Amino acid sequence: MSFFVCAIIPMLWSEKAGMETIFTKASKHWAFQPIRKPEILASNNQNPIDSLVESKLKKAKLTLAKPANPTTLIRRLYHDLIGMRPSYENVEAFVRDEDPRAYADLVDQLLASPRYGERWGRHWLDVARYADTKGYLAGGESRAYPYAYTYRDWVIKAFNKDLPYDEFIRKQMAADFLTEQPNHPDLAALGFLTVGPVFLNRRQLIIDDQIDLVTRGLMGFTVACARCHDHFHDPIPTEDYYSLYGVFNAASQPKNLPLVGKPDQNSSVYKEFKKQLLELQDAVDKHIDSKLQYVQSQKGIHQYLKVSFDGYSLNRNDFEALAAKHKLYPKLANRWRDYLKGKEKAEVSFIKPLLTFHKSEDINSLIQSWKIQDIPTFPAFLRKQIKSNKTFNLEKITHWHALAFSQAVVDARNTKEKKGLVFAVSAKGFPVNLSEQEIVQYFHTKDRDRKNALEAKVTKHKATHPGAPPRAMSLVDSKSIQEPQVFLRGNSNTRGERVPRRFPVALSPKNKDREKFKQGSGRLELAKAILSPNNPPVRTELVIASFWQFAFLISNLTKR
Repeated sequence: MSFFVCAIIPMLWSEKAGMETIFTKASKHWAFQPIRKPEILASNNQNPIDSLVESKLKKAKLTLAKPANPTTLIRRLYHDLIGMRPSYENVEAFVRDEDPRAYADLVDQLLASPRYGERWGRHWLDVARYADTKGYLAGGESRAYPYAYTYRDWVIKAFNKDLPYDEFIRKQMAADFLTEQPNHPDLAALGFLTVGPVFLNRRQLIIDDQIDLVTRGLMGFTVACARCHDHFHDPIPTEDYYSLYGVFNAASQPKNLPLVGKPDQNSSVYKEFKKQLLELQDAVDKHIDSKLQYVQSQKGIHQYLKVSFDGYSLNRNDFEALAAKHKLYPKLANRWRDYLKGKEKAEVSFIKPLLTFHKSEDINSLIQSWKIQDIPTFPAFLRKQIKSNKTFNLEKITHWHALAFSQAVVDARNTKEKKGLVFAVSAKGFPVNLSEQEIVQYFHTKDRDRKNALEAKVTKHKATHPGAPPRAMSLVDSKSIQEPQVFLRGNSNTRGERVPRRFPVALSPKNKDREKFKQGSGRLELAKAILSPNNPPVRTELVIASFWQFAFLISNLTKR
C-alpha cells in the first residue's frame, strides 16, 4: 500500500537546482533534524500522546472526542491487531468485564495470537512487494516463485515472536552474514530482496527495484530517482545510486537454494516427491542435451558451416533469416560465421584451408597444388583426405572438417591432455564449445518454449507437492567484487567513473568521511548504517509514521 512506503522526504524545492543548493535546503528540513522530546503540558489524560493532541486541538478551538465505548474498543482492537471481527460472545464478555485491566489483557491476548503475525506481517509484505510470482515473462517461462512462502512465513513468525526491529531488518538484508549454518531458517529472510518482479530477467532493472525497495521501504528516501542524473529536488547525487547499485550487483541467488532445516528423507511423501522431481528434471536435461548433441554432431556442424558459407556476405538480419529457414539457431549460426571471418585474419589456423577453399575461384588448381606438396600446417585429418581423394568440392571438404571437429569435441570431453585439433575445439571461442547452460541462450522460440514448459512442471512440482522441503530464497556474494561504475544517463553501455560502495551522503553524519563498505557485498554494513542512531533519523520516523498511520486508518475504516 502506497501510504506505508510513502517517502518521508517531500520535494525540497520546486525548481531544478544545483546539488549545493539542494543540500543547503535539506540541512534545514525537519526530516534530517535530530528527534527531540516534545514539551507535554500537564493534563488529566493518562496517555501523553492524548495530551499532546489535546494541546494542538485547543489551539484550533477543538476538543477531544469522547472515549470509545467497550463495543467499539473491542472491534477496533480485533481489526487492528488480527484483522478479524470479534464474536458476539467476545463482545458481550468484554462489555460486562469490570476489571480495570480488561482492556490491557485483551491487547495482550490479541498480541499473543498467531493471527497477529499474519495481520501485521501482511502489512510488511506490502513494503517488501511480496508476490508468489515474478511478473510477466516471455516464452512460457514459469512465473512462479516456488519458495516465496518461506519468506512470508519467516515474516509472520518474526512478528509473532516480537523480533526487535533492528534485528528484523539486519536479517532481511544480510542473514547470510549472520549465520554460518548452511540451512539456518533465518536465510529465508533474504526473500525481502529476492521475492520481487524480475522485469523479463533484466538484471539492471532487478537491482534498480532492490535499491528502490530498500531506500523507500526502510529510509523513506527516493534514491532510485537518481539513476540517470542527480536528483532534481532531494540531496541524492547519482554517485550515491551507483554506490548502492554496487552493493546489490555483488550478490545473486545461488543455483541451488538452501534447505530450511532438514527434511525427513525416510518419509514416503518425501521419497515420492524426490522420485517425481528427478523424472521431471530428467526430461528438462534430456531436451537440452539432445539439442547440444546435435549442434556438436557431424551433421549439425556441417549444417552450420554450410549455411555460414551460403550467407557469408549477407547482412546480419538476412543471414539469421537464412539460418532460420534451414531450421538452425540464428544466433549460433552468427557465432559460426563470425568465428570463420575472424580466422581469415590468422596466418596459420587449423581451419584456414577450408576458408581458402571457400574463397578460391580456381578449385582444381588449388587441389592440384595441395596434392603436389604435403603442407605441414594443415591438420592431419585433412592431409590424409587430400592424399586419398583424387578430387573434391566444397561440400566434401566441409564434410571432412565437420566429421573431424565433431570427433574432437567428443575427445575433448574424455581426455585431460589436449593437443592439436582437440586443443583447438576446446578453445573458449570455438562455436560449439558450449555447456548445457550456454546452449540454451541460442535456442529458437520453439525449443526455448519447450524447455520453459518442462521447467514449469518442475517449478509447479516444487511449489505444490506436499513432500517438497522448504528452501530459502537466499543470496550469496560474488567471489570477485569490483567497485561499481556510474552509467552515464542510466545507459549501461556508457560507463563513467568508478564509485565506492557506501551509504548515501545525505543520510550520513556531517563533517565525517563516509566509510567504504569492505565486508563482501556490503549488505550487512548497509543495514547497520540504516539502523545507526548516529545517522539522520529518517528510518525511525518512517517506521513510527507507517505503523501509527496503519492503526488509525484501519480504526477509522472500521468505525466508518
